[in-house]
Amino acid sequence: MTRSLSTALLLLTLGCREHHDSRSGTSVGNPGKGTARIASASGLSIDSAQASGASIVAKSCHEVPTVATLIYADALDLLSPESFDVPEGTWCALELDLETLTLFGTGDSGGTLELNLGLAPFSLYTKGLDVDASTSWVIELGSPGWLDATEIGLLDDVFIGGDDVLHDLLEEKIYIASALYLDDGDGTVDEDEREKPVGDAKDKQVDEDKWGDGDASGAPGCRTTGGTRSLWLSLLSLFLIFSGRERASRRSP
Repeated sequence: MTRSLSTALLLLTLGCREHHDSRSGTSVGNPGKGTARIASASGLSIDSAQASGASIVAKSCHEVPTVATLIYADALDLLSPESFDVPEGTWCALELDLETLTLFGTGDSGGTLELNLGLAPFSLYTKGLDVDASTSWVIELGSPGWLDATEIGLLDDVFIGGDDVLHDLLEEKIYIASALYLDDGDGTVDEDEREKPVGDAKDKQVDEDKWGDGDASGAPGCRTTGGTRSLWLSLLSLFLIFSGRERASRRSP
């Protein structure tokens, strides 16, 4: 039952996501600073989080966009990240290609988590964000509570990999909840900054040649607004709770 419902949900959300191929560019001018980090969890502490095969590319707002590579690394620390240069200019999209997210965590009430999450490339869109030497960004993967100990059934030691239904649901949470924020320079997202995201999956301009009568989400008939974003996250949390309970019941004698 849980797997059937999860499959139906994934078919809907997969239709709302556009994938891109990363390209390289050159950083010029007086750069700003950027940071990419994982959002906090609920009911567990994240001990480490790392993306392997990591590439983050910025695209300008021109019809034939300028492309600048912000990060290209074999391993990217998402828990205690280092900053990177963001070239001066106006940028309309960030393309993130993070092949695998590996995360270890410890439950507040016991239990440990190992998560190996395969991620397809995805994009965050802005309405044209100006960058100069005074600008700081934070790319936050997921949103606070995206990983919840109750939802994943963290009663003892848990491993979630590619064959687990929870893998696909958590993957969707990353795509839906990730966002770009202006930062005061400390590399974290405070409450005031969180209220004003400057980029996420919902601000894409319509590409009528590619999507015909589609809308701003990047896929036909599937618009991701603030309200529907919250709805998708609520639905994903519901499926995760059912999946976590199912996992716990299978472990019980």
